Amino acid sequence: MLAALIGAVLVRALLLPPHATIDPFGARALMVADRAQVAATVTVGAIAQRVVAWDARGDWRYAPEPPSERGALSTAQSVAAFESGGTLLINAKAVFDGAMLEATYRPQRLRGNVLQPLDFSSCPDPTRSAGALIAGRYADGDAVATMASPAVVDVTDVSGQLAPMAVRLRGVQCADLGAGYALATAGTYAAGYIGYVDGVPQASDVAVRQRYVALRWHGDQRQKLGPGVALAVAPNGTVVGASSLPNAAFGSTPHARVWQPDGSTVDILPRYPLSVAYAVDRGGSVAGMCEDAQHRHYAFLWTHGHTEILDDVVGRKAAGWRFEAIYAFTPDGGLIGIGTFHGVATAFEIRGLLSP
Repeated sequence: MLAALIGAVLVRALLLPPHATIDPFGARALMVADRAQVAATVTVGAIAQRVVAWDARGDWRYAPEPPSERGALSTAQSVAAFESGGTLLINAKAVFDGAMLEATYRPQRLRGNVLQPLDFSSCPDPTRSAGALIAGRYADGDAVATMASPAVVDVTDVSGQLAPMAVRLRGVQCADLGAGYALATAGTYAAGYIGYVDGVPQASDVAVRQRYVALRWHGDQRQKLGPGVALAVAPNGTVVGASSLPNAAFGSTPHARVWQPDGSTVDILPRYPLSVAYAVDRGGSVAGMCEDAQHRHYAFLWTHGHTEILDDVVGRKAAGWRFEAIYAFTPDGGLIGIGTFHGVATAFEIRGLLSP
């Protein structure tokens, strides 16, 4: 483990596996944390997606891969959230070839080094559902997930039959939360988005320019927040994300956005050409990534109207570091994200900068 103490601030390097990177501009938050662990979605060899976890000592390990599905062209994993007790929630995807590329989704729980499948078979299925993508759990333990279409790309179908459905699972009882992708949970809230074409909900893979609407669920109640994509939520209902889907096609340029508990909207970092808010804590601090005109990425913190670039706060005193994106807050007020250490892609954890 490499760590540097800067005053009361500790910067810890979380070394990546060989040939692995973390994208500083993810379509959703690519890192999660609890009090003892950090986990991330990494890209290995520029193609394969795996989940890696670091323990309290900073040692990394890959999550085991799920059993391969017959006929699958490829498989991928991504992190979703930590449960209480340190169990990691993971989404697995298998891609198949057919008339078009299709996929199946299998949410998993990682306990120790053992993967356990999560059963969403009692949930109502939208047309041609291919399984569930878990977002996380409410404070009462109920799982929130998205029942997704198997179509990876369909450039012609704008009928809405491929639209995703959010669900809430309690034991074996499953409730329909309405059309939408649920991406994150906190307390009694969930957050996500839905895309529309001519007023009809669509899957995000439909290759037509869509109008995105940010969503917030409070229990079973869905609320449309207005244009944008919600990527994270705080226990008080504050939602953050961007004006459009990160990495979206057709030249869409996202700008970081905050939706307050009362529904009001704040656009932050207006002077940057591109930005995304990936995380929000219970105190109202927001974090994410911004990009300048030269396409250089910078990790940012925004608190009640005041923006700071992490390089300016910490980087000048942390020799060799460049901080490119913050993806999450830790439960005790830390920050995790991706940057470079002496020019090498390295994940980081920073403690002592914010109060828990």
